[in-house]
Amino acid sequence: MRTFIQICTILLFGLLMTACSEDSTSSNGDGSGLLGNSQPGSMSASINGSGWTSASAAADTGRVGNTNVAVVIAGVSINLQGITLSVASAGGISEGSYSFPPVGSTIVSLGLSDGNNPTGGAILDLNRSTATINISSLDFTNNTVSGTFSCDLYNIQDSTLVEVRNGSFNQEGLLTTSP
Repeated sequence: MRTFIQICTILLFGLLMTACSEDSTSSNGDGSGLLGNSQPGSMSASINGSGWTSASAAADTGRVGNTNVAVVIAGVSINLQGITLSVASAGGISEGSYSFPPVGSTIVSLGLSDGNNPTGGAILDLNRSTATINISSLDFTNNTVSGTFSCDLYNIQDSTLVEVRNGSFNQEGLLTTSP
């Protein structure tokens, strides 16, 4: 599990560094980013009653053909705490509410990472956790996604409850990738 969290943390930082780079250029040289408008977004939440705000955030979607099958949203704070949200569904992703434990072919994932403590973090527990991600806007024309989230996660090291409440995300520069 530690290796998984370490890999997720590295991927999160890599995504944020490449997606939010100010010197990104598109193939047409207009500075709009490799895959369109890659402006940074924002994320915020209350973690165990304390405010958390991202210093940088990014979002990505995965497509199979014309179907959006996954959305991943990640943010990292100035003190290297990260929140990653994802929703995947063979039936497609659109505006709406997604919950954990899983329902049908839809998978919801939320996790906290701590760049200062690679063995730390918090994850969903299939037997105890609940989570909701509400996608209120998913706009591929303007490359934006926004919504809210809340969840009960469990600390990897000591299995204590980590409450994430009043979470919100507003991402400009939604990246879209296809296999």
